[in-house]
Amino acid sequence: MKNDHWIVDDFGMHSQMRDGTFEIEAHRLAELTSVKERDILYWPIYSASETRFDIERFLEAYQWALVKHAGRYGAVIDPLLLAESAEVARDIWGERPVCG
Repeated sequence: MKNDHWIVDDFGMHSQMRDGTFEIEAHRLAELTSVKERDILYWPIYSASETRFDIERFLEAYQWALVKHAGRYGAVIDPLLLAESAEVARDIWGERPVCG
């Protein structure tokens, strides 16, 4: 799978940035973090807080990566956890300051 920002391949997923390549290894896709005392998926939250990522393009690739690498990251992702994580990430993305 490939969109205009991300590639999902046998490694995991990666994006070519101006300052180098950003990579997420397949075995790390299901890492969790805590936001407002609830456990959610780390990578959507991290990506939403970064100005260099477009959250919708990231989420599209991330969902593909979860399917492609199911079993390599050691957990079955509950669709509700993924939906909640995406919702929180979109909220964070919307709250970022706009430069320009």
